[in-house]
Amino acid sequence: MRKTGLVKSLEIENHKLEDAVYNLENELMTLKNHMEYQAEFSKRVIEKFGTTPNFNHLKKSLKGNDGYLFLVNDSNNEIRQHYDQTYINKFNSPLFKKIINSRKEYCGNNNIKYFFFVVPDKSYICQDFLPFEIIIAKRNYDLINDLIPDFSDKLDPNCYWKTDSHINYVGGKEITYKILKHIDNNFNKNDFEKLINDQMVVNITKLPTRDLLMPETWSYSDDEKIEYLNEKTLFFDFKNLIKKSV
Repeated sequence: MRKTGLVKSLEIENHKLEDAVYNLENELMTLKNHMEYQAEFSKRVIEKFGTTPNFNHLKKSLKGNDGYLFLVNDSNNEIRQHYDQTYINKFNSPLFKKIINSRKEYCGNNNIKYFFFVVPDKSYICQDFLPFEIIIAKRNYDLINDLIPDFSDKLDPNCYWKTDSHINYVGGKEITYKILKHIDNNFNKNDFEKLINDQMVVNITKLPTRDLLMPETWSYSDDEKIEYLNEKTLFFDFKNLIKKSV
């Protein structure tokens, strides 16, 4: 029986459809293989380069470069949460956002302005002095940056003590102004400097206590501690504060 033109057309279209399906299946298989390769490659890169060294043998102080000490093995795992790509962070950003928005709403309904600020960790601002290679840095802040202002670009390593895990007076002064400026955009830097200069005096002195040199945190020998004991820094005192012993 001779095939009609309609049947021939349907057969041609059917062959075209089969070819298209075959080509699509090949493309999907190629894409699948590529994705599996990329996943395996990423896994190996992370395993080799995306983890921090094991510091479990230390107490809580980690020697960095140029005299900088860093906090490790703390409850927040500060070093790992910033630089270890295999570290599973426990920070619940959706819950945090829900709480912040709830507080803002409550305060707003009562004609109260509500603000929440964060101080960047020392290991993030001073990362160039960490004793290992950094592939990429991450922060909890990255998950909430639509709600919370960030001042990390206004800080540098001079804003943190070398032998303490906290921001120093230089950094405290800088971030305080940024916070006040955020609250009131009309707040002038000259007015802020006048307030500081009228109330405080700046001394260059040794820190009385440094948390990364304390016996419960110091991770090395007593001989190695000596080189860190003479750190001097700017220290602010209130001019009108009278200290009296009890």
